[in-house]
Amino acid sequence: TMGLGRHLSWMADLRYVDSLPNPKIPHYFEADTDLTWAFNNRLDLIFRASNLLHGHHLEYELAGATVGDEVERSFSLGARVKF
Repeated sequence: TMGLGRHLSWMADLRYVDSLPNPKIPHYFEADTDLTWAFNNRLDLIFRASNLLHGHHLEYELAGATVGDEVERSFSLGARVKF
């Protein structure tokens, strides 16, 4: 996490997922990022972007299936309240 001023911080991560042999799933790299604004001492507002390097990727297949679940790029807004 990197501070971008008194109330703003940025986090980014890059990950590598190795291939799977059976069922055959190719390896991939993926990246996520968060931008957090500390509105006050108790409330953070967060913008999150996930899976930025590809529009989608195959994450796993069920045994015997010809297709599996794909994870898509996503964006979200959130709030964190501190007690």
